[in-house]
Amino acid sequence: MQTTNLSRIIRVGEVTQIMPEKHMVRVLFPEDDNSVSYELFVLCRNSFSNKDYNMPDLGEDVLCLFLPDGTEDGFVIGSFYAEDVPKPTSSQNERKVQFSDNTTVTYNRDSHSLDIVIENTQIHADRQKIVINTSESVTVQTKNANVIAASDISMQASGSIKLQAGVAITLNAPTISSN
Repeated sequence: MQTTNLSRIIRVGEVTQIMPEKHMVRVLFPEDDNSVSYELFVLCRNSFSNKDYNMPDLGEDVLCLFLPDGTEDGFVIGSFYAEDVPKPTSSQNERKVQFSDNTTVTYNRDSHSLDIVIENTQIHADRQKIVINTSESVTVQTKNANVIAASDISMQASGSIKLQAGVAITLNAPTISSN
């Protein structure tokens, strides 16, 4: 009797409908004659002062938890990796989000590094540096900017480098050279 009650409360199913504006889904339960759930809330980490928004995809396997009074009230408590679904990382020290367009955001707590890859653009940040590699352009917009370097600053361009100021450009160096 207890097993039967538990199997009605905790169930595995497949997402068949997504209602992103409500943060809800409907789930198909193949083991129960392909019955479909009522609208189920998708649990998230935060929803008040801090907010986290993430929806499962259509066809994604999910674990559902129903209140004991029936299958009308329930929640999707998460999804899981089936055996045939590749995981984005196998390191316990990485937190990685991989989107369907192959964009990735990875934080490694061992190296204290953050890596973001968006098509041909890579951004790497760690305790000592930030590196941006892109085939397009990088724009920094700010009201005030100070660049202080303990060593060299290097700018390289296959085209031109343009410095533009509303008032003045000041160069202070013991020597100024050109090639």
